[in-house]
Amino acid sequence: MGPIIGRLKKGFRGRELTEARLQFARFRKLLENTRAIMNLVEDGREKLREEYIFDRHYVTSLLDGVLERAGMLVFDAVVLAPEGGEALYLLYDRLKAFAVERFIKEEAKEQSGCFTPSDTKTLPEEPELRLLSCALDWVTGPLPDGEPSMMDLVRLVFDHTIACLRGGSAMAKKRLEWNRGDTRHVIDVVDLEGGDVKEGPVSGYDLGCRPLGTMIAGAGWEGPRRQEGEAKTTKNWIAFTDKDQLSLRGTDDDNRLYLEATLSGHTDADFAFFFAEDPLDPKSFLPEAFHVEKTVLGAMAWNYDLPGQDMEYSLSQLGARLLGGM
Repeated sequence: MGPIIGRLKKGFRGRELTEARLQFARFRKLLENTRAIMNLVEDGREKLREEYIFDRHYVTSLLDGVLERAGMLVFDAVVLAPEGGEALYLLYDRLKAFAVERFIKEEAKEQSGCFTPSDTKTLPEEPELRLLSCALDWVTGPLPDGEPSMMDLVRLVFDHTIACLRGGSAMAKKRLEWNRGDTRHVIDVVDLEGGDVKEGPVSGYDLGCRPLGTMIAGAGWEGPRRQEGEAKTTKNWIAFTDKDQLSLRGTDDDNRLYLEATLSGHTDADFAFFFAEDPLDPKSFLPEAFHVEKTVLGAMAWNYDLPGQDMEYSLSQLGARLLGGM
């Protein structure tokens, strides 16, 4: 019976790992679509700053792109966390209807000046610039009279999704531990590539994950023999890793932190996304390069479009603050 039970357990672990890979990929796709929305907004802002010459088609194309990505964002969120997904679709439909009515359909150009997001904001006189300015404000918010913005939907998506990222330690077969100051850090590691059969305690040199290795180096890890101080508290983490990508999650009730990072050396691909549940304040430990957005559940932050060395330095700083002796 022993070998049979062993094969069954191995098959169960294999299914768990497959599910973890699918969740990892789905959440990464969600982040990709969020980044695409932010890139569209930044392109529009650049057009306003530099006074580019463009026509109304540019504005409608930008909004079509935002709506397309937002639709994929909601789809990924509901696949990851089906319960309560109806609210996301209802809000998306409401936002889409507003955008079509106010900005996209042909007759909307006659009423573009009616949408003034702020009483103190001076809108451009040129119709195309005015339309773009209002459209960007609709995407980013906040809007008057409690109207939802597209950014409100993005925040709601992450609040909805983040709970599904909890757990997973049971499938970890590797563990990295060290003391810094009076804190002991314990990281259970799930190798998403599945090629390394080594199990049990590992060192930072064994992981083969560039983002996590960079963070550990920033935290001052100097090998398994160096244990500084007597730990008074323990912080538990789970890390899903492959060569260039990391999903690091705090698993304690007072350590609800979530980090997604890619460190490949390619500026277009590399990024770091961070979410901290209340009452944790990410501004107290995030490097300045991160842009922070408050949500109902907590706060999210991101950092991207940095040269490789700058992204590496940012992750090193984050490792020092999260995995060091603080």
